[in-house]
Amino acid sequence: MKNLNRLSLLAFLCLLVLPALLFFGCSSSARTPASDSPVSDRPVGDRSPASTAGTSFSDIEGKEWTLLELRRAGESIVMNRQQIEADGLTGAYTLSFADGMVRGKAAPNGFSGPYSIAHSPGGNELSIGLLASTMMFSFIQPEGLNENEFFALLSAVNRWDLREGRLELYSSAAGAEAVLVFAE
Repeated sequence: MKNLNRLSLLAFLCLLVLPALLFFGCSSSARTPASDSPVSDRPVGDRSPASTAGTSFSDIEGKEWTLLELRRAGESIVMNRQQIEADGLTGAYTLSFADGMVRGKAAPNGFSGPYSIAHSPGGNELSIGLLASTMMFSFIQPEGLNENEFFALLSAVNRWDLREGRLELYSSAAGAEAVLVFAE
């Protein structure tokens, strides 16, 4: 009985400690200065109008978008899609919008939640509500962006743009602006 209690305590501690280690320890990635980014040369805070004239959120809805890059604080994290697939995380960091819900897959969990849009003089406003996700555990996280960070960025999205066929979601997680760049 004593051994069973020790095992239970050990399992409980693992459930608390391992996610924290993964969250803080898995970000040794392909980080490059934002100016060297192969995906986009636009600075994080650029609020210029979308280069694709006449776009509306209906141009984004009903399509699956795959994360290519995360830009923030003068650096760019380019998602190595080949490595993500090789690690068995097929479809990681994807999302789609339809019927007032955003759905997708992080790494490895699926997620969903409500969203709302508004149009303002400062840009196309987008708000993503509370996200629900599955509770699968993975020892593998894509380099540069762990799942908890991805969820935090999505939850802090405040604006969207569609530029040259790429969806840009602007997030202000932890007080710093970041841009998530997706391709169809």
